[in-house]
Amino acid sequence: MKSLHGRPAALILAAAVLFGAAGASGKRPSPWPHPIRRLQLDNGIILLHQKDGSSALTSLVILVNGGRRSEPEGMAGIAYLTSRLMLEMPDGRSARSLMLQASPLSLSCWGDFFIIEVESLSGNFEDTLRILSRPLQDPLFSDIRIESLKKHMSHLRRREMDDPASLAHLLCLRSFFGSEGYGASPYGENDSVRELRSRDLSRFYESVFRTENILLAVVSDREAEDISSVLKKHLASVRPGGPAELRPVAVSDLRETDLLEEKETLQSFLGASFLLPALSPRIFALAALAESLLGNGAASRLWSLRQENRLAYNVTCNFLPLREAGVLEASLETENEKLSETRTAFLDVLKDLSAGGVESAELEAASKIALTEMLRRNEPKNARAWNMAAYEALGLGHDFLERIPALLSSITVEEMNAFLAEWLDPGRAVTVTIAGTRNGASPFP
Repeated sequence: MKSLHGRPAALILAAAVLFGAAGASGKRPSPWPHPIRRLQLDNGIILLHQKDGSSALTSLVILVNGGRRSEPEGMAGIAYLTSRLMLEMPDGRSARSLMLQASPLSLSCWGDFFIIEVESLSGNFEDTLRILSRPLQDPLFSDIRIESLKKHMSHLRRREMDDPASLAHLLCLRSFFGSEGYGASPYGENDSVRELRSRDLSRFYESVFRTENILLAVVSDREAEDISSVLKKHLASVRPGGPAELRPVAVSDLRETDLLEEKETLQSFLGASFLLPALSPRIFALAALAESLLGNGAASRLWSLRQENRLAYNVTCNFLPLREAGVLEASLETENEKLSETRTAFLDVLKDLSAGGVESAELEAASKIALTEMLRRNEPKNARAWNMAAYEALGLGHDFLERIPALLSSITVEEMNAFLAEWLDPGRAVTVTIAGTRNGASPFP
């Protein structure tokens, strides 16, 4: 779910060690020396904690369940706008104090939740949380701040539409789920955001920022009891309440499965997205392996279009897990003049993988690559805290990160091929072509 840089050579070795470490029981060790613990604060908020003494840093993730699925009809963008205002310091002094702590903040809004990330020196963790807890628990929804952030969201929407990969991602989600909920842009639409008022944000905030709707995840060199005490002290004013109300997920009728957009660029973008079934640990493992088989790394099927045929600049495949579904997206970039030839070759690769399946050696290699990628992504503390929280919120369990190695190695060739045949059939795909038109190129001859 999150791509961060790591140390590939060392991680491939670690993956090989993990794959070879199973005994007669078939159990594999956790990649980390300390387990992920699940605790509960006195006010009912769930805390996931993992001790990691590799550095004197503490990473905190505040996950609020609901995300775009909790947005009322006609109010797309309210989750991002509300959560962004929760990070606005009430005064200049608080903002300067937070800067002096050298504690970066970030925000992302997803289909099932939104996440606030904080990372600080462990010695500054309590001071950072003391400053941040004030706007979190009593945000200021002033008209001036709201209007300023609306302009910022308009900029983010334009940037999303200008980037071919982001545009293709949004178009596919809308094809599957419609224009709201899972299918909405995090930044809403011009019309929906323009109509939002402070009273709307206040009501939305009160409906989601409640004790039973919040999940905390911390990776730190400090003990769980120490972290728990600090969180209890500074998050005592979170209002009690149950889970947010979620809109039902309805899959749209796919009236159009071959989407074409034109942009004045030197490159063209090709993508194919597949709707996957409701999430479970086994579906996650199968999708992660499909991701590796299709477009991750030099051993993937799409790589030949770059290495051998010289038809692509970049090839990739990404799995987006959602609580009620999942989406697998394969894509590449190519020269405008090669678009037609590349599109034919791209679709042929998808057909071959779905219809022909894989053999045991290819699946084993994909398993090692998937595990290596998982270790790489979760090496930094902030990424690990992010995924700990996300997997718990998605219903996979607080210790899912620790169980991934065993899950990947348990998938059989027969199970993998059945999954590829059923769910990666090109006839089920939504394909997107973002055709570059610079240099007088046309989409197709």
